[in-house]
Amino acid sequence: MAKVTLAAAVSRAALAAALLGAGLALAGPAAAQSVRTNSQDIRQDQRDLRHDGRDFRRDHRDVRADKAGIQTDRRDIHRDIKSGNYTDARKDRADLRRDVHDLHADRRDLRRDHRDVHRDRRDLHQDVKQ
Repeated sequence: MAKVTLAAAVSRAALAAALLGAGLALAGPAAAQSVRTNSQDIRQDQRDLRHDGRDFRRDHRDVRADKAGIQTDRRDIHRDIKSGNYTDARKDRADLRRDVHDLHADRRDLRRDHRDVHRDRRDLHQDVKQ
């Protein structure tokens, strides 16, 4: 059995303390960076939710405007056909097609925004849990 001298024990204790201190010194900034990154990620998710909500409201407004335009174009087409003005009816029909196309595009945007809101809420929830 080897005898451990007081100097060896002290040097081992000093070495262990030095290693522990170095580990904490390295882990400290990394832990602080992790907290900072997490809080930045939470703020980014909250900002994304605000922007997605704004997009959602704009797309709903566009859908209402497109539906109103479609009703107007249909009424104009019927009025033009009834009066025998087929040239204007053809122009109104082209407007109707554009409005229907815009309506479909806005509905696609709504679905994307809804998906983005869902994903951002899930991501925010996961960030807050950490």
